[in-house]
Amino acid sequence: MINRVIYARQLGKDGIAKQTLQSMWKRVTEADTEIKLNMAVEQAQLYKKDQMYEQAIQTICPYIDLARRERKYDRLMELWSILGTTYKQMGDLEQAKRCLKTAEKLEGNVQNKTFTGQTYIELGRLYFAEGEIARAKKLIEKGIKLCKKDIIKYIHGLVSLAECFETEDVKEAIRLYEKALEKAEEYQLEQQQQRILLRLTMVSEQVNVVKYNRYLEAHYQLCVKLENRRRVGQQLTHHILRGRSGDPVRP
Repeated sequence: MINRVIYARQLGKDGIAKQTLQSMWKRVTEADTEIKLNMAVEQAQLYKKDQMYEQAIQTICPYIDLARRERKYDRLMELWSILGTTYKQMGDLEQAKRCLKTAEKLEGNVQNKTFTGQTYIELGRLYFAEGEIARAKKLIEKGIKLCKKDIIKYIHGLVSLAECFETEDVKEAIRLYEKALEKAEEYQLEQQQQRILLRLTMVSEQVNVVKYNRYLEAHYQLCVKLENRRRVGQQLTHHILRGRSGDPVRP
């Protein structure tokens, strides 16, 4: 079931992810350590996305202790990294840096190097937020190389690097965004496509009117597609609920 949660969250189907996790938490005592740690990761990510930062922190902390005790270093690095990005989104950059530096120190014990890459990318983004652009780019580039086998992290790294170039080399920023968009389209990651198209529209406006118009139209069409899908989903849910309540359902 945890794979269903991961897949749903990555595709932006948060409702399915939350519902599945809720069911899993009811039987958490029956789960093994790896599943519990995965559940904590996914729950924290969902809380963070909803800006429920305190809940994310409360979810992560006890499972950091569990991962440490059980020597699950891959998950331990991931949890410290998520904790760091949570503090960053709260505006506490010093606490965020402490968490990400703690994650970085685990590099030698981590088997799955995409977790190391993710940590480098997030640490780079932190330095970017502090205005240390050169240091940020170096870390993000290092992270991208380690994340090529994880398309979500890889795209996140490309977008992060593109942001670093926006003020000093717009053409390079556009190239990186276009590379990220190509990957998002290849894997049909529509939420990522939407965000990347918005950035491409914004950065190309002053330098390339042809690309600006192309990406503006593509962003608009994707937004319409996603909104229509959302409305169909709402209508279907309403239809099902009325049927269950015994109310007459009109076709």
